[in-house]
Amino acid sequence: MPLTQQRIDEFHGLIRPLSIGLQATGFILFLTGWALAAPSYVYPWWEGAALTAGGLFLLYLVSRPGWLVPASFMMIWLLAEGFAMLAQPSPNRAFFTCALGITFALVSAPMFARTRYYMVAVCGVYLILGRGSFIDAEVVGDERWMLLLTLTVLGLGNFVNLTVKRQHVESLRLRKELEFIAFKDPLTGIDNRRRFMQQLPIILQAGQASDACFLMIDIDNFKKINDDFGHASGDEALILTARAMQTALSEGALGRMGGEEFGIALSGGGLAHAEQVAARLLQEVRQIQIHARPLTVSIGIARAADHSSVSKVLSAADQALYQAKRAGKDRYVVSA
Repeated sequence: MPLTQQRIDEFHGLIRPLSIGLQATGFILFLTGWALAAPSYVYPWWEGAALTAGGLFLLYLVSRPGWLVPASFMMIWLLAEGFAMLAQPSPNRAFFTCALGITFALVSAPMFARTRYYMVAVCGVYLILGRGSFIDAEVVGDERWMLLLTLTVLGLGNFVNLTVKRQHVESLRLRKELEFIAFKDPLTGIDNRRRFMQQLPIILQAGQASDACFLMIDIDNFKKINDDFGHASGDEALILTARAMQTALSEGALGRMGGEEFGIALSGGGLAHAEQVAARLLQEVRQIQIHARPLTVSIGIARAADHSSVSKVLSAADQALYQAKRAGKDRYVVSA
């Protein structure tokens, strides 16, 4: 499955804690290795100080939005340079750099959403550890073995990278499905009552006190549609009404409150804007026909500033909706 930019951003959101944890662990191990080095091993103090300062700065960068990938590249290469510096004085340098190359290749595999980024990062690590040589064999004649080992490690790292990426993509897919089940109305595809009621207080409080409004919408004669034409036609009326509301609504939140009732929350524009939305919605719905029978809705409008709580706003809109029904339906009424 191709990775779109949205999927990559979601993937980065999932792997960011893991990436930060692995890079912080690598930095701590570098400092620990430096502290445990043999007394006879002498390192340039300025290089150690620069690596330490750079590591701390990159750990900060990797936690910032938009910096995960470039900071991860730099951090992995900086750590490779740090460990190469530690191993340089050792008579067993080739052994340590071989083990470090394997460790870097496997540990960094889950950090990248794109396999080519991972390959660039790991190839850079091998060049740094080998001081410019991709194959660092201590004994002449071992080059082929080292090449085989390096290619095997890169292949295994690619396998880990692809496996982790597939698991994350599947995890994102399942999460979206669960979010849809939990927060979307399965028939109309708009927000269900749970999700809408979560958003409603936020939206009503987002605008100026006098601007936020709530619209309660109810399909007229819905029971008669079900009785005369069956529940499939009733479902069609619900779907088409939801689409009409999406067309009439340019901003705000829309949700199915239950049955044939819907709600719209507007954070700005005041009553004038709410009445414009209601008028557009009435016009859109009038164009719908169920078995040649025109469909209409009734709408109650309440202004948030006139009431002390969300529940009272809902109650006022419901009362205005009732007045619209009593006045002949196919209209909107503003709560007094």
